[in-house]
Amino acid sequence: MAQVREKQLQQLLSTVKSVIAFDQPKLSAVIKNNHVIVEGCFSIVSTNDSHKKHGVIAEFLVKIIFSPLYPTDEPRVLETGNCIKHTLDNHINTDGSCCIVVWEEWITTNSDNSVQAYFDGPLKNFFLSQHIKKTTGEWPFGEYPHGKEGLLDAFTNVLECSKNETKVLYLLRILSKDRLRGHWNCPCKSGKTIRKCCLDDLVRLRTKVPSKMAQIMSNRLQSYDRKKGNISSHDKITAKQGQF
Repeated sequence: MAQVREKQLQQLLSTVKSVIAFDQPKLSAVIKNNHVIVEGCFSIVSTNDSHKKHGVIAEFLVKIIFSPLYPTDEPRVLETGNCIKHTLDNHINTDGSCCIVVWEEWITTNSDNSVQAYFDGPLKNFFLSQHIKKTTGEWPFGEYPHGKEGLLDAFTNVLECSKNETKVLYLLRILSKDRLRGHWNCPCKSGKTIRKCCLDDLVRLRTKVPSKMAQIMSNRLQSYDRKKGNISSHDKITAKQGQF
């Protein structure tokens, strides 16, 4: 098992190094404490032709911690330069940990979950958003509300259903099973069984949200009712992701 984990780490390190070598030369990566640790200056470069002369438009000191189980495990990102005030309204907790994205939403709505896609998507968009918010006062991609409400918004988007916690949890329960139970009541509340109602839609949805992911989403949503003020960084508030 140790040899397998070491091989995973070395492969992940190689991948991360290849990603940052060209686009983020001010970052470096090493293996430490069974994780790949990326540290240095994360640069936001303008991709607008009319702004090419500006090159780098913003830089942030960061520490990014990748688990060898990436992309199952979400990377932990810390803003270490105190360039951004560490407040929930800025999507950063007091310890510097950043609320980059609702991980389950990104994983299930994007076919490419590679390290390159993470750097080019959620990570870049988060710090680009910080730069634009600082200069314009507005979040360019919008934002989710705090806590469970924001999580419900994200999961509703993934499941393509109305924002109702009971319905979301029932849908996740259906999807978390090893196979669809055709005799269960259909989540659309038609009074029919799944087999005689929305089976095709649920089969399609299951390709997007596999059983393991449905279990993770359900556990995370239900964990809010068990927590007593001890909420992890990405459970506080998360910026929506978009393209810029």
